[in-house]
Amino acid sequence: MVHSFLLQGKATPPYHDTQVAVVGGGMAGLAAASALSEAGLQVVLLEASDYFGGRVKQVQPFEGFAPIDLGGEFIHGSDSIITRTAKENGWVVQPCFKCEGMEREYMFFYKDELHPLLSSHPDIQKAWKAWDDIIFFWDKISKRELHQNKENVSCEDNGRSAESYSVKPDLESKATSAQAESIKASEIDSRQNPGDDAENSRDTSIQQWLERYKCNDDVMAVFDSMYCQTVAAAPSQMGLYECAREENAWTYGDGNFRLAGSYSLLVEHFLKKCSEIEKRLCWQVTEINWKGENGMDKIEMQHESKSDGHVCLKNQLGQTLTAKYVIITVPLTVLKDGDITFIPPLPVSKKRAIDGIEMRGALKIVCRFKSQFWPDNLNLLYRVRGFVSQIWMYTRDSTESTEKCHLIAGFQTAEPAEEKINLSGQEVLDEFLQDLDHIFRTVSNPHPATDSFMDYIYYHWSKHPFIRGGYSSPTVHAYGLRHELGRPVGDRLFFAGEATSVTACATVHTAMETGLRAAREVCSTTTRVITE
Repeated sequence: MVHSFLLQGKATPPYHDTQVAVVGGGMAGLAAASALSEAGLQVVLLEASDYFGGRVKQVQPFEGFAPIDLGGEFIHGSDSIITRTAKENGWVVQPCFKCEGMEREYMFFYKDELHPLLSSHPDIQKAWKAWDDIIFFWDKISKRELHQNKENVSCEDNGRSAESYSVKPDLESKATSAQAESIKASEIDSRQNPGDDAENSRDTSIQQWLERYKCNDDVMAVFDSMYCQTVAAAPSQMGLYECAREENAWTYGDGNFRLAGSYSLLVEHFLKKCSEIEKRLCWQVTEINWKGENGMDKIEMQHESKSDGHVCLKNQLGQTLTAKYVIITVPLTVLKDGDITFIPPLPVSKKRAIDGIEMRGALKIVCRFKSQFWPDNLNLLYRVRGFVSQIWMYTRDSTESTEKCHLIAGFQTAEPAEEKINLSGQEVLDEFLQDLDHIFRTVSNPHPATDSFMDYIYYHWSKHPFIRGGYSSPTVHAYGLRHELGRPVGDRLFFAGEATSVTACATVHTAMETGLRAAREVCSTTTRVITE
């Protein structure tokens, strides 16, 4: 049941009470809503745009072939909730590129030459050495942080498929959850100023780290293309602690994969699981009043039981609904820019976390070609100082014939992407084709991309009115802030989304995990309230 409220009048209808309102219909919101529905709670899923999926968005520009993923495309790692869900549903998972044995699958295009990923070129070697030292840096602080890190990781879901999750808390899980929440609360409360504690005072930017290693501009450019662009941040914005922590927290296996039928399979899977709940498109939440029913102030609320309070949500047309609990899964930029007014304001520690984590722009262009003009074994190219920073190639089979669809995708993030926000699609295409011609030209064919070009699709995520960027990044002086960003507020507001993940931000599967975590937190709270 999906309703669109975009064209309705401004008159405010009667309150529509529900147990849980999920704000944001991306992958975290879909995962949370489906889990809550299966647990028997009444749920309303609210999405500001006219589609569900958020940054997992598909289009079908090439007739006869599977949709193209304009946003999230890869399944990172061989062992995640997505790979297990795909296996249970019989979806075809295709390898994109590996993390081992990739001498010719990954390459750099640097100073007008193709170089293997593990090239002997001194600039590339020095960039890799700096990268290795960032990973091993974690060993220097792991003993001090080991206990805290284990508690953080235990809060996420990385062991099962979407089908096998139950958010109904039993006595054991309730006790474990309560214990974990107690540890988390004491950990955060001990920091009077999250984001400005002892660890963050010792943090340094990746820019400073590279300068300390005497890396020149060329080495920094190589490092930027292979790592900074992947995590969507400039070296000056990336934090050493967050980069080291995230790389060492990875538990999802090696390799990168994609669904042969695109991520539309996963979105449709969750929409089917949410078939019994109310879903509202074009319902942009602009205000969340969590004082309590009828706007009670704190003094009045002291005389009310927890179960009597309500959260009032208002949309862009002035329409309202009330819920006992709200899960907020909107992109970090929406919280940063104040699209949602919270009454009363969120705690200072939550606001500091929102402000302290970066989320920058991203763009993606996908071109179709008549024939393959790149080497057979080349799947990913780091383009140093190019028009776009990362390029990958793949071929899709037709769903109707033996025809092939030869594709090259160009991807860029952070400041270089933001600088292109005012370019038209045609301008981006022209520059991209020119760069591909330069990379793959031969004496006999100086314009291989231009001559073979058929069609393209382009999207700049900074222009999406309800997303305005790519994904969050490991930010300098933000160590510990993701944990604070995901903490519930007042047993009424719960937070999910890739930016709240303490294992690996910026991935589809961890966004789903945070939605499931928030759903469990709600169920634990409802059980506790009923018991009280």
